[in-house]
Amino acid sequence: MKEQKRLDLMMEIERLKSLQESEERDNRRAVARKQGAAVIIDQIKEREQERIKQRELLEKEKIQMLKNIEVLKAADQAALEKKKLRNKEMIAEVEKVNKVALGKKSEKIQKEKDEDLEIVRYEAEKR
Repeated sequence: MKEQKRLDLMMEIERLKSLQESEERDNRRAVARKQGAAVIIDQIKEREQERIKQRELLEKEKIQMLKNIEVLKAADQAALEKKKLRNKEMIAEVEKVNKVALGKKSEKIQKEKDEDLEIVRYEAEKR
């Protein structure tokens, strides 16, 4: 009977030891699952932060691009206005030169008419 009690006690000790090991293993698994879940949550948060940063960067680039486009448009408009003014000035200069040339041509024609008239008068007086 003593032997039976001793065997029962040993079996009980083994059973308790096995239960304790099983409980410790379950606890380790639970801790590992919680740590794994925490790592995944952290990764999700990091990715979301990265996406937010990327969106902000893209928005800044977009704003800068629009500013650059506006600057280029303004420069193009200024160049166009300058070209129009230059064309206007050139047309005015050409008109001025043409007016002077027409004046000289008219003077030359008048001079030739006057000379012809002089010749005709001279011829008429000579007769």
